[in-house]
Amino acid sequence: MYVQMFNKHPEFFTGVDFVREAIKTGTFQIFPERNVTGETIANMKPGNWNPDEVSFEAMMVSTIYAFEVDKLQEESQIYPTIEIIDCKNLSLKQVMKVGLSEIRLGAEMTEHTLPIRWRKLFIVNENYLIDILYNMAKMFLSKEFRERLAFIGNNFTELHKMVPPHLLPPEYGGTSGKCDIDRFLERIEKMEEQLMKLWEPFKKQKISI
Repeated sequence: MYVQMFNKHPEFFTGVDFVREAIKTGTFQIFPERNVTGETIANMKPGNWNPDEVSFEAMMVSTIYAFEVDKLQEESQIYPTIEIIDCKNLSLKQVMKVGLSEIRLGAEMTEHTLPIRWRKLFIVNENYLIDILYNMAKMFLSKEFRERLAFIGNNFTELHKMVPPHLLPPEYGGTSGKCDIDRFLERIEKMEEQLMKLWEPFKKQKISI
């Protein structure tokens, strides 16, 4: 599936310009500190997505760029990932731009394309729109992946059992500072040349789809 994504969507892997505006919105970021047990801690905020300015594809592909940069660290190759998907401010404006093809692409990227192993995905501040999207996405997600999802609303007790509050921002009941999106983007931009070299062999592989 990883190589297939390069075959099906080569335009996704042309450089940081494709995802720069998506990253600037704060739709996705990786926290600067690792979990006490070694995991990468990621944070997605689909409610920050403005579909009038950023495509769904750019929003999703920004996660690939971010995780690929993260995986250049040896620790990230060893430990799995915890992600907080924050649905605050998610509205019909975003959901109306997401059809079955977008949901399938998002599911494929999340479970099969991203170069990571999942420990847990916490869905927080969810509303009825998430129920609609999840019911559509389930057919594209394996049972094992679905079991790693935890819908916890605004009760962060379960999250804190896995990630201590001192590593989380106040919006998740934590005490760490707010993440700097500009610094996060700068980190990805600095690694652009290395990413392009990393991806070059995959771009050249041709497989039947």
